[in-house]
Amino acid sequence: MLSLAHQNGPQILQDLSRSKNKHKYYKYKRDLSHLLIGKNSDAVAGWLMLASFFYVHEHYLLSLDIINHAVRKCTSEKLYHWQIGLNQTQENLLYFFKRTELCTILKAITVECPKFPPNSPISPQELQLNGCEQLLDLHPLIFAHFLSFLCYYHLHEQRLCKQSLLQLRQTIMKPLTTDRSYIYNDILSIICLGICYQMIGDTHSARQCFLQATQIDEENLTSAAMRLCNCNVD
Repeated sequence: MLSLAHQNGPQILQDLSRSKNKHKYYKYKRDLSHLLIGKNSDAVAGWLMLASFFYVHEHYLLSLDIINHAVRKCTSEKLYHWQIGLNQTQENLLYFFKRTELCTILKAITVECPKFPPNSPISPQELQLNGCEQLLDLHPLIFAHFLSFLCYYHLHEQRLCKQSLLQLRQTIMKPLTTDRSYIYNDILSIICLGICYQMIGDTHSARQCFLQATQIDEENLTSAAMRLCNCNVD
């Protein structure tokens, strides 16, 4: 719980527009310190939030290194919070570590979703649209591929950028979870794909994504409808 609390501190929005550089530097170091502690809250989400922090501060290569590290942790023995029951690999792992404290085991094998409140200073600006979403709660692999796309886009790595987009699309097409209570995550995933298409100039595909997200988002909980309205085809 303490590690999780350290993830929340850097997400408090502060007006630093008139602050001196040393104050901004102090906040940078403080937020980084919190996120380094927060990465121990679970196996993956903490790392991805750290990667997002570096992305926001335009350290794209460092962000990519952390993303790749996080993705390598998304293996079959990990326990996802939406999962019902344990698979054989997980049961074997728990038996192997049966003398280890349960809290220590859970931190090592549990995968949570990275969560960002509206207008979080450490979430990608591309995801923020007038604070439409009350909470940005994305599947870790979806967010990893989306963040990789953003990094490569700003690094002008077109081939790797398209590769990340393809990985994002393929991951979205997989049945990540059959739990209908996580339909909100599915909508956000489709929005992420639409944002990627929009950034590379494929407006038609972007509109298709936003339209699909709008059709699923019956309660209008996301920015899908607004993004669809703002996505004009030439």
